[in-house]
Amino acid sequence: VFQGRHVKTGQLAAIKVMDVTEVPAAPSLLLPRLSMPDAVDGLTLLLVPS
Repeated sequence: VFQGRHVKTGQLAAIKVMDVTEVPAAPSLLLPRLSMPDAVDGLTLLLVPS
């Protein structure tokens, strides 16, 4: 789980990113989603490990 702040509003957000080990089939396809998960609806966040 990552904690981040919305860059523009400063709103706190928590993002759970699926462990790639849970998806053995073509994990490389998931890598682009790690930088902008669908869960945050495309908001730009500064991510830091919690």
